[in-house]
Amino acid sequence: MAMGKSFRVFEKVSPPNPYSILLEQRSRDETLLFESQAVAVLSNQETESVKRLYTKLLDAYGCLGVLQLNAGESTILYLVLATGCVSVGKIGDSEVFRITQTNFVSLRNQGQDEDRISEVRKLLNSGTFYFCWSTTGEALDLSLCAQRRKKTSETDNRFFWNRMLHIHFLRFGIECSHWLLKALCGSVEIRTVYVGHRQARALIISRLSCERAGTRFNVRGCNDDGHVANFVETEQAIFLDSEITSFIQTRGSVPLFWEQPGVQVGSHKVKMSRGFEASTSAFDRHFAMLKERYGHQVVVNLLGSSLIGSKEGEAVLSQLFQAHHKSSPHANDVAHIIFDYHQECRGGNTKNLAKLKSKIDKYLDSFSVFFAKEDTTLGKQLAYLQLMEKPQIVSRFEEVFRQMWINNGNEVSKIYAGTGAIQGGSKLMDGARSAARTIQNNLLDNSKQEAIDVFLLGSTLNSELADRARILLPPNMLHASTNVLREMCKRYREYMLPRTARIAVGTYNVNGGKHFRSVVYKDVSFSENAKAWGEELQKVLSRDQKYVMVTYVQLVGNKGASAIRCVFYSTSLCFVCAHFAAGQSQVTDRNADYAEITRKITFPMTQQEMGNVFKNFLEGDIFFAPTYKYDLFSDDYDTSEKCRAPAWTDRVLWKRRKQIPDTEDWNPGTLVHYGRAELKQSDHRPVIAIIDIDIFQVDDARRSQAFIDVVQDLGPPDATIVVHVEIFDDNFIMTLLQELSQIGEVILVRFVEDTMWVTFRDGQCALVAAKKGFTQICGHELKLSLKTPDWCAQSEKEIELCSNNTVPLYEMPEDSTSSDINNVKTTFSSNYDRSCVRSQTHRPAPPSRPPQPSLSKISSTGLPTKKIIPKAGVISISFKTPGCQETPSLEHSPSKPQEHPAEEFITTPDDGTAIYEEIENILQSSCAPSSQPPQPPSNIDCYNSEPPLSSPPPLPDRPPRQQQQPPPVPERAAPPPVPARAGIPPPVPARTGPSTTLRHSTLS
Repeated sequence: MAMGKSFRVFEKVSPPNPYSILLEQRSRDETLLFESQAVAVLSNQETESVKRLYTKLLDAYGCLGVLQLNAGESTILYLVLATGCVSVGKIGDSEVFRITQTNFVSLRNQGQDEDRISEVRKLLNSGTFYFCWSTTGEALDLSLCAQRRKKTSETDNRFFWNRMLHIHFLRFGIECSHWLLKALCGSVEIRTVYVGHRQARALIISRLSCERAGTRFNVRGCNDDGHVANFVETEQAIFLDSEITSFIQTRGSVPLFWEQPGVQVGSHKVKMSRGFEASTSAFDRHFAMLKERYGHQVVVNLLGSSLIGSKEGEAVLSQLFQAHHKSSPHANDVAHIIFDYHQECRGGNTKNLAKLKSKIDKYLDSFSVFFAKEDTTLGKQLAYLQLMEKPQIVSRFEEVFRQMWINNGNEVSKIYAGTGAIQGGSKLMDGARSAARTIQNNLLDNSKQEAIDVFLLGSTLNSELADRARILLPPNMLHASTNVLREMCKRYREYMLPRTARIAVGTYNVNGGKHFRSVVYKDVSFSENAKAWGEELQKVLSRDQKYVMVTYVQLVGNKGASAIRCVFYSTSLCFVCAHFAAGQSQVTDRNADYAEITRKITFPMTQQEMGNVFKNFLEGDIFFAPTYKYDLFSDDYDTSEKCRAPAWTDRVLWKRRKQIPDTEDWNPGTLVHYGRAELKQSDHRPVIAIIDIDIFQVDDARRSQAFIDVVQDLGPPDATIVVHVEIFDDNFIMTLLQELSQIGEVILVRFVEDTMWVTFRDGQCALVAAKKGFTQICGHELKLSLKTPDWCAQSEKEIELCSNNTVPLYEMPEDSTSSDINNVKTTFSSNYDRSCVRSQTHRPAPPSRPPQPSLSKISSTGLPTKKIIPKAGVISISFKTPGCQETPSLEHSPSKPQEHPAEEFITTPDDGTAIYEEIENILQSSCAPSSQPPQPPSNIDCYNSEPPLSSPPPLPDRPPRQQQQPPPVPERAAPPPVPARAGIPPPVPARTGPSTTLRHSTLS
């Protein structure tokens, strides 16, 4: 039976009643009612009683779920339906479809809602999303490869792109498998190949991970969790009757912190956003994750190796990749093969691929291919298949797979680059695609990136609440409701461990002088100058003990600012270096500079008022002489004709934002030292401030318990109670609703058999109403209970849907470097009480609960004389905008500013390199810095030291180094040694011994 439009949507527009939607499925008797942000399952009898009030809106092939778009403090809901699709092919009883058209139905029916999701619709209509459908039983799960399907039937969340659209259904207890599709982003190619009298299905499926998805220049490298950009798992499989043969390879971005900022035209420059040591943990975490999920790995590095020309950026990136690999613990068991694909196969010359084959032959001989016959799984060696005895069959598959691989590469390239893959065979076609990429990447990718974030997260997570939650909570908790996030941020002290850190902030105008006028070498010399300063500063700071440079940012120009933001434990820190307009008469210009800088730095929900410059910033008392303007190499102030008046132009200010406005025990920071140093090579003097600040570290166990407490206190997400009573009539219903409205806003009333279901605006009100238990209204006993008493289990399902659940293909020994991604889910599952009944503990009371009304004092007049039990029906409650609740206003916290870090500052090896992604670079050359870098202040290591009880005296002059030993700190372990990078590391040893389930990892 062919797939048809089995879903039908009806709408009801009857102001002042709320807008209502009915979703009907041809194969099911029930229907879904969407009204006032609630979802209810209506029986056939209920549907018939209300359907006459609705009009048909559209037909669809399937439903993807409900998109929750966060718009400030409110949430806009969209019902997402697939209204167009084409068949790709069949695998067994399942048929794969490509989505070509979608429709977003706003569940509040406001015209301006359409513009908010136009880019998301373009994303879904781009032809890169697929779903599977079957007429008999459960359809094939596209997120699972053939080998993983033998181990589990649970959908792999990495490739489950519309999982966030399922959450709204889960919160109201809807069985998602009956109503919703599961969408995969990537490419699916299916062909039929005849093997004698039998038909075989040749399949190539590429699954794009949603862990770090994005467009070409917006998402690069890896993140702190070890997830790389545009990670793709590609499976090549053959289905023949009950037999399955499958082979997997993976690809992704280079697992380092790198980016390509700015407008990219022609050649592209690669910038390393973190130093070597700061990238090591994420690099190791990525490879540990790969080995855990796929078994042993072989890296095929296809990056360019030439340090001259447009591929210079690729060569630098490749060398850093090799350096990290050789210094990592994975170098012994993960081979790294270098092959410059664009150089070796220039002009479509694929004969040189024999060189690559000769390098990987010894690994291919030990690799296995997955083979299963019915329910029996057999691992076959590639050489054991004996396919060469039947060359006519092999040639058919070769011809089919060759074209399928070309199509697959083009489809995957369109997702992140906007065009097909540049293959090097046709200069005309490659040139046209390069021009299209330039336009796409510089003009259209930002809106596409925002659409991807909205689709995967429900918003771009750029609000103040989301930014604070991202610092405090793990990724799988960020998709909780707004109420849960707000309460977790409000209760942060329940799961935070206070610590003290000492920060030294210095400012120094080095008076670098004018640079020679050269358009060609201008950018190169500036970047090399910043790199040289970074190396010298790190060298000087590391005299007493090792320091690691995380990153550096430079600003080329006379006026402006640069900013760096980082998260230290669970505290967000932002450092801004600004140079304002000079002169006593330039007050207006300085204020304008400040306003422009704060506007361009991306702080979430910045509400600085114009004119309130440096509001709430602190500065220590100034006990040092003016720092400007001096004659060079002299202690004399300006003796030139201008004779500038001495001024304190070099200052250090700081500010700490309150998490909760009414916090009493608030420490904005303690100034330890504020002074200047006597370095005379500039017309300025350097100024340094040493400040003790309070930071917080998350206790994972306490955080999990706090999350459970918040979920229990906020009540069930469906916010529905069940009223059990023997008699119903109009007077009784109105009286009951009046009493319940004193608890909270009622948005939906339904009659199910002999009960009445009442839905509130939030779950807290439902929890308060259900605690009444048995009560009386109009002289009749009634029982109030929750529709979903086990709502904590529903919250656990949400956590599982947002957590890593990938089943390993191959059981390997545990790696000490692998991270426990499911820690929060495991703790949550083991700690929460499924009945949601627990003993009272000493912790803060539930937030903002309304007073409990008295239901026992209702007059008993007008009692009904006969029993009236409606068989079915739905009562729509007029929509009322929820009143402003008294919740503490949250202070704004900074989000990550748009950084433009300079290049990596490490020494790279000289051996060969290899391609990965199409990256072009421009010629660079070095230029020596114009002056000597400054000598930094003395290093003071007092981490976790207690703040002084009174204002400390100024620091004395630096004594001899042997007399200024820092006090021992027993609570803080010594940092690990910085891995040595000098010289050429030893070659990667050949791996011995066969592997049973090896997987080929191709990074391209």
